[in-house]
Amino acid sequence: MKRKIFSILFALVLVLSFSLVTGVPALAAPVVASVTETAFGTNTTNHNVTMPATVNAGDLLIVIFTNGGNATVTTPAGWTELASNTNGVEVRCSVYYKIAAGDEGDTTVNFVTSGAEQAAAQVYRITNWHGTDPPEISTAATNTSTAPDPASLNPAGWDVEDTLWLAVAGQDRGDQSGTTAYPASYTDGISTLSSNGTGSCRTHSARRVLAAASEDPGAFTIPTSQAWVAFTIAVRPVQYELTISSTAGGNVTTPGEGVFPCYDGEIVDLVAAPDADYQFVEWTGNVSTIGNVTAAATNITVNGDYSVTANFVAVYNLTMAADPGVGGLAIDLTDESPYAEGTEVSIGAVAAGGYQFVNWTAPAGVFGNANATITNFTMPAQNVTVTANFEVSVYPTVTTKAATNITTDSSTLNMDYTVGNYGNYTSVDVRFAYKKSPATEWSYTPWESKSVNGTYAKSLTSLTSDTRYEFKAQLEYNDTEIEGATRHFTTTTSPDSSPPGVQCFIATAAYGTSTAEQLDVLREFRDVVLLESTAGSQFVALYYQLSPPVAEFIAGNELLRSLVRELLVDPIVWMVEATRAIWRN
Repeated sequence: MKRKIFSILFALVLVLSFSLVTGVPALAAPVVASVTETAFGTNTTNHNVTMPATVNAGDLLIVIFTNGGNATVTTPAGWTELASNTNGVEVRCSVYYKIAAGDEGDTTVNFVTSGAEQAAAQVYRITNWHGTDPPEISTAATNTSTAPDPASLNPAGWDVEDTLWLAVAGQDRGDQSGTTAYPASYTDGISTLSSNGTGSCRTHSARRVLAAASEDPGAFTIPTSQAWVAFTIAVRPVQYELTISSTAGGNVTTPGEGVFPCYDGEIVDLVAAPDADYQFVEWTGNVSTIGNVTAAATNITVNGDYSVTANFVAVYNLTMAADPGVGGLAIDLTDESPYAEGTEVSIGAVAAGGYQFVNWTAPAGVFGNANATITNFTMPAQNVTVTANFEVSVYPTVTTKAATNITTDSSTLNMDYTVGNYGNYTSVDVRFAYKKSPATEWSYTPWESKSVNGTYAKSLTSLTSDTRYEFKAQLEYNDTEIEGATRHFTTTTSPDSSPPGVQCFIATAAYGTSTAEQLDVLREFRDVVLLESTAGSQFVALYYQLSPPVAEFIAGNELLRSLVRELLVDPIVWMVEATRAIWRN
């Protein structure tokens, strides 16, 4: 659920981000930022035309230079002639351009004519133009008495939206008083850019930005009594072609598919929409300026002729199941179904109480480890159900059974055990723990591995006769150890230390039972110390000869039993226990 909430929030942020990007307009159309006018009222061959006060690197500078007398003009260094023409007698109009380096502000450029003539000039500083291609110019329209045909000032092919259209003309002779507007009129939407001159030479210009492709830039009407040379100049954004396509399984909805003209540097939104049972993968082609090649909604910055393709792949549903259903949960940890073929999906199984995970199964696809609760599953090219299999948990058990084959120095220990099926193990280990009673330290038989239910017996040897032993069965599985109940046995009396038929001793009579813990202490002292020496063995033998009648006499008198126990046996037991650390070693 957290993953899905995060995905929704992320999508909202993404949508907002692309909404902001969508609001970024295309780069503006070229504009005339300033016009500088210079007039030369006297006849001269050197004409120093003033540049605009502000010129930035990359600005487009265009000079319209009109001179009388049909004199030719030498192109200044660093400039390029676009066109130059004359009406044959009175006037020449020439157009030049350059891309500014940025240091032309408030400078002058010398235009030299072949003869001393009056002249007029206009310099246009154009910004927001895109690219380094030169402006385009029409063929000259010349006439001494009638206006040029407007169609000749709008050549075919200038049908690009946001083109800056400049109508320029040079004129000689006629009314120079300034009372007549030049040109006399323009079609609606055309505005006068500049009109200047002195003496018998004058330059005119007008402009209009095309609002749509194939729009007529309008007519340029010229007074019929004047001599004119006119041009149309087009400065338009550099455009590139953005070709968009898609593979099977979807399409590009924004801006669509096909070939789209774009300005240099224009940011274009891209949105790819997959069909049902398909998924967007990535954008391929000229993708170096795409914001995110793996995002279905992104954008591209157009700096050239680009071709991009939206790629889609078929996807398949992953269904998770548990068997039995009450046995636990099967979880798609990646949680992004449907998936493309070959996608590695993280999956996990959680067993319910009383159940344990067994393995994963599926009709197709590949598991990283079919026996691991958390693993990877590689999607096949089909819808698939992955099943987590569970079974009832059966824990191992162990039961301590009675000892058998008890002798003076040996005994067989016995147990029953079950292996169970709980956890990731294939066998259990069993052993016995045993000790003399009431000693605190346990001894152990070696672990034995068992893989099926059964019984286990282990024979102990080198035991001490007439001694009480405790023992218990132990089982270990999956790093867990369990044990059965503690049981005991007593080895039989050695024929060498106890005459046949002796059933009662003084200490036994004093305590009233043969299982008193104090008797185990005395027996251990007998076996470890007395019987290990000749004198001690003789003492034990003498004791077994003399003690039965004494024990029988004591056993029948409660007062006597108490006195013997408290005044004789208990002090001996205390001394033996107090010195145990010494005589045991």
